[in-house]
Amino acid sequence: MKDLVGKKLGTFYTPNTGTALIFQYAVNKEFGFDPYAATDLREGATPLLLGLFEKGEIDALFLDEPNVTKSLVSGNYRLIWHVTEAFKKLGREVPLQLCAITTDQSLRTQKEQLKKFIAAYTEAKDIVTNDPQVWKELAKEVEIKGDEGAEMLRKSLQPSYVQTWNKSFIENEVKISYEMAALQKGVKFIPDKIPEGLFSFDIYSR
Repeated sequence: MKDLVGKKLGTFYTPNTGTALIFQYAVNKEFGFDPYAATDLREGATPLLLGLFEKGEIDALFLDEPNVTKSLVSGNYRLIWHVTEAFKKLGREVPLQLCAITTDQSLRTQKEQLKKFIAAYTEAKDIVTNDPQVWKELAKEVEIKGDEGAEMLRKSLQPSYVQTWNKSFIENEVKISYEMAALQKGVKFIPDKIPEGLFSFDIYSR
């Protein structure tokens, strides 16, 4: 990663977004520099970035799934660093990036419907985290062919599904959010004080 300092880095995730902050935090902790500040940043849609990379106009790409697996399966790319592995080295889990959001009013008036929604989501999540066979079909849906590609996608994404949802989990999430905001000055989307009660365990807890 240090070899990318001063080089052209392509990214779909622009600075001051959640995923970009996770990337910046992990690189900064492991290698001691901000990859967005220390590189010649090129922002764009993934197909455009892949095209520029293949022409030799950028030196490296920061990609998400399924684009990482698609690129590796093609045989034209190699992986030089993985954000999840970086967090493991730090002894941490990758911060929460996706959750179900509602309002206090809906929580009061639509509680049974919300319970059904969360139950359906939980069932689907448990299937993808416990059944390796389902990944063959999921891989086909994102145009990844072959058992090798399906297994690669599974290994990349399956560990990302959150299995814990309780007060202790959220306290750790809040802690690392403050750590990331402190490390990357100028982050505006993480408030100085995350409100108490922002996360609910009334409908679902595990």
